[in-house]
Amino acid sequence: MQRVLNAVAATPLDRVKFSLAFGAAFPLFLAAEGLQRLLDHATAEADAPLRDRRSVFAEARENASIAISYALMARTTLQGFARRPRSERLL
Repeated sequence: MQRVLNAVAATPLDRVKFSLAFGAAFPLFLAAEGLQRLLDHATAEADAPLRDRRSVFAEARENASIAISYALMARTTLQGFARRPRSERLL
């Protein structure tokens, strides 16, 4: 997903916006991933092996990046369909 974000030349302002959004979203995804792993560990049977996963931080970083990129794509799409003032539509 990181390739998609870097495919288009981003302006410094876009990078700042992404960094701020990532900084706000990352703790939420970190808490969600940690809670999910805690519940998986608590409900796992004693003899069943836990499945191998990447670190909590790597999973949270990837999920936060995916969520932010989808949000930015949705925002861009909605702005493309924005209604223009009547004087601009008549031209």
